[in-house]
Amino acid sequence: MAAQLKGRGYRLATIKHSKEFHFEAEGKDSWRLAQAGCTTVHLDSPQRLAIVEQLEHDISLEVLTYRTLGRFDLMFTEGFRKTGAVKIKVHRSD
Repeated sequence: MAAQLKGRGYRLATIKHSKEFHFEAEGKDSWRLAQAGCTTVHLDSPQRLAIVEQLEHDISLEVLTYRTLGRFDLMFTEGFRKTGAVKIKVHRSD
């Protein structure tokens, strides 16, 4: 579905909530810097950007959505079961 929407010109985003999050590979520079006390690590290349922040508590779906307003036409979310957000289930024929 996302590929079809992208093909129609929509700008898409995804916000996924997970109980555990391991982004930096142990021993790599970004991992060592985070271990040394950096609370935010930006990883970028010519094609991608990732921002990893240490948090003291969960950020709400509303706050995460607000951070991305205006940059995307549609936003997919996953894992925010305890929110009051409207849910749409997509089923594949296979």
